[in-house]
Amino acid sequence: MLCPIFVKNNQKFFHNFYCDIFQKHLTFEARIAIIYTYNKTLFLNKSAKQPAAYRNNAKTKVNAMRYSIQREMILNTVLEDHTHPSAESVYNHLKGENNDLSLGTVYRNLNILAENHMLKKISIPNGSDRFDGTLSEHQHLVCTKCGKVTDVYISELEKIHNNVLDRSGFDINFASLAFEGICNECRSK
Repeated sequence: MLCPIFVKNNQKFFHNFYCDIFQKHLTFEARIAIIYTYNKTLFLNKSAKQPAAYRNNAKTKVNAMRYSIQREMILNTVLEDHTHPSAESVYNHLKGENNDLSLGTVYRNLNILAENHMLKKISIPNGSDRFDGTLSEHQHLVCTKCGKVTDVYISELEKIHNNVLDRSGFDINFASLAFEGICNECRSK
């Protein structure tokens, strides 16, 4: 099953490719191998149509990411936890299983996984960054009372993207949007 998103042309394939990989039950090592092979093909085959995010980008680190058991545990924790965990909550969840794990290792690996498009990093105003295993295009609702983060998809944002492109010629590759307010549970208390 491919993720429903509104990215244009080759970027749509690129994001669907990643979403499809992570919705299948593959080991971390298998995911890295698939992504490595895909990106290596893109970089070596100059005539291939590349996603805009990867055209002429020598700084991409996807090919350099190596396998580690700790990274796999961190990735799986975020993928299985649909509450958009912070680095601290991932650390607290895993520290019982792995005494050698440090909070710094969790932060570093979460950021590496986000840089390599295996997770999304969500910047929360006045709060800790959160991480999301859902790679399809979506927005977030943030409760200012309890801190709960919820996914929401707003299809009307595609019109804004097209409007910006028509008016300014600026093609948006990525946008992050979080709405702050009070969730249903907190309002009913």
